[in-house]
Amino acid sequence: MQLIAEKDRIEVRSTGRLSAKKLSPLIAMLGTSEVIRDHDRRRKDCAGRKLKFTTLELIALLLYMEIKRLTFDGLRETLEGRGGQRILANLGMHRGPDGRYALPSDGWLSEFRNHEYPLIRLELEREIRDSVFLRYKGVRKVITVDSTPLEGSRYSPWAYNPHYEIRMGKAHMVMVNGIPVISSFTDGNAYDNSEFLALLNRFDGSRIRDARFVSDGGYCNHETYLKTFLRTGCLMSSNIRSDASIHKDALWGNVLRRYNRLHNVSGYRPSGWATPDFILNFLAAHGEGKLVGWALRNLDIMRPDSVHREDARARHVCETVHHAMKRWVSFDVRGLWRRYAEVRSCFRILVCTLLCVLFKAYDC
Repeated sequence: MQLIAEKDRIEVRSTGRLSAKKLSPLIAMLGTSEVIRDHDRRRKDCAGRKLKFTTLELIALLLYMEIKRLTFDGLRETLEGRGGQRILANLGMHRGPDGRYALPSDGWLSEFRNHEYPLIRLELEREIRDSVFLRYKGVRKVITVDSTPLEGSRYSPWAYNPHYEIRMGKAHMVMVNGIPVISSFTDGNAYDNSEFLALLNRFDGSRIRDARFVSDGGYCNHETYLKTFLRTGCLMSSNIRSDASIHKDALWGNVLRRYNRLHNVSGYRPSGWATPDFILNFLAAHGEGKLVGWALRNLDIMRPDSVHREDARARHVCETVHHAMKRWVSFDVRGLWRRYAEVRSCFRILVCTLLCVLFKAYDC
């Protein structure tokens, strides 16, 4: 996927006056998606015929619907009224036999959003993620992880969260320079750290260069340090408590002694000829993962205060984007059936990801 060029990104991060015409760069960007093209080749109706509306057209309409905070009835009223044909043209819709721009039924849109989009969600997310990493190749990257509450109504019986004292769901997101690249949705009482460990499995396991991996105190766990290192090659920087203590068994001297005991194991290198990365990966691969996790946490604790202050400023970008997302779309779960709350929330995250690509980036 070809991301929008930096010079074409919108300066002001607001959807207050974001018209269908201003969405044209996003629709053109989605038009370069291999995932969307491949899905269109597979899409057939129950009789095996090619479907009337393309995946890109349906995503464009749902994108417009979420940004304008419309219901299906509101969308139809808008697009069948005055100026509706111009909006449909800007959204890239095709013309029907009567020469007018076609508009799918509510059933088409609902079926696509609830049942077809989930089939391509993870692949589309991966494609956008790869494009974002390519865009920032060789440039300083700040990777942040956090969750944000999605407020529900008092009639939503899913989960009462005692921390926020509301009924809610949760959106969990990993961001690169303020752009969500991995996400999931859970009930309000899900543990952030457990969900993040699951999200890490979506990284391809290659080393990420020129990056800082930043989290808040809820992720300060030896298992999280270990898995973040193994999947990304980054030493996570967490908002560690001021009274956090060093795990003495995992100081570097003890780590080396434990490593040297494995001198008879295939693949061992003398510690003088091995890099710290190799030593930690070797130990983790031979049953010493807990030790490696504690060692990484020790290294984070021993970072200078100036580094932690800098990372705290970078983490603020994550919180700012979460706040902006709730202004851009109705980023809550009010009135949603639990059956479709995850699908709807994940589609809204996609909308916000596209808007983060469209708008100028925050300074990390």
